[in-house]
Amino acid sequence: MRSQTKTLPIRLRKPVSALGKRLADARVARRISQSLMAERCGVARVTISKLENGDPSVSMETLFRYLGVLGLEGDIDLLAGNDKVGHELAMAQLSRKGRKPADRAVSR
Repeated sequence: MRSQTKTLPIRLRKPVSALGKRLADARVARRISQSLMAERCGVARVTISKLENGDPSVSMETLFRYLGVLGLEGDIDLLAGNDKVGHELAMAQLSRKGRKPADRAVSR
């Protein structure tokens, strides 16, 4: 069976590419070669190259291992940490639950 390749939406390509560049910059600043990073992450060097070039097919596990090698695992907690829309939706749901039964339409 032939695998299907999913294409990253255009609006996400630039931020994913920028993330890869930031990762590469952080690695280079620590004077870690791609080969050594690959060894520490337990992947092939080409996988590190793909990650740093913004290839979205690289696994999250590899990304998290990479961050761990750099000492940036705390950054994982920042991902989707400021979800304003989710917070607003949750607050709206809570306010609906707080209504009196008489406020709701009764179906018969």
